[in-house]
Amino acid sequence: MGRTERIAVAFLAIGLVTIGGAFLVTHALVKQSSSDQDDITALARRSIEVLPQGQWPSLYNDFTADFQARCPLADFTRAGVDSATNLGGSLHLLEFSDVKDLAINGTTATATIVGDLSGQANSAYAVDAAFAKENGAWKLAPASGTAGCQAFNVVSPQTSPTPIGLPPTTQRDDTILVPTPCIRHRFHSTMPAYETA
Repeated sequence: MGRTERIAVAFLAIGLVTIGGAFLVTHALVKQSSSDQDDITALARRSIEVLPQGQWPSLYNDFTADFQARCPLADFTRAGVDSATNLGGSLHLLEFSDVKDLAINGTTATATIVGDLSGQANSAYAVDAAFAKENGAWKLAPASGTAGCQAFNVVSPQTSPTPIGLPPTTQRDDTILVPTPCIRHRFHSTMPAYETA
């Protein structure tokens, strides 16, 4: 083999190693991205499903330290109880539908969480949510422009922002009651069985 052929073989080998390395790096990034997406989707699902399961207080540990610093556990628990009360007989119908527009930027992410009331027409709702990685694990973070125990911004239906982003559930006296745990509401229902500890 001549000198030119050895140089060509060397360049070919370098090219193959570079392509192989790029493939492995890309594969690792895609795998990590897929894992991040799965983790965030699981958090989004949990943010909706804990309320009808009577496990709302357990979600507190899934929030960032920044959120917990501005929203004490007692206030967070009360917000969940208030929302469960406002949902009344519809509480068991609350369900997760989808995560849309997920954008991951290193250790932070944003997405729109979509939920609805199972079997009820026009009950879909969407909230903007934020996520952050703390100690290697994804956590729910307060969405931009929120304060106190408010964690999410309602996208649709257009209502006041709510901490847990639940849809309007009852209409009485031409007033739509929106479960807004940080705001007092008029409602005339009994409290469903709900675990607060």
